[in-house]
Amino acid sequence: MAGHAFRLPGHRRVPRHAARCAKLRQRELATFCYIATQGGCGAQTKAHAAANLSAGNTKELLVTVMSGNLPFIGYPRTLNALAAIEDASK
Repeated sequence: MAGHAFRLPGHRRVPRHAARCAKLRQRELATFCYIATQGGCGAQTKAHAAANLSAGNTKELLVTVMSGNLPFIGYPRTLNALAAIEDASK
């Protein structure tokens, strides 16, 4: 077991793979972007927008990220994602 975990100073033993994983906020943001780019996933987009807000990501961050994705995913999908963010933030 010596090679499978390491100890952070003042912390419990952490598996090596867990230390390199993205944090919940980052994973939720990536998942939201992925679902929004697929299109036709309105309910899932809205659910993941709400999950992002619950995880600690702000509405402003979500709007900024989706606005930055506009050239890549197109105007209609960006508008759908922005509407999902607006619905989730109410």
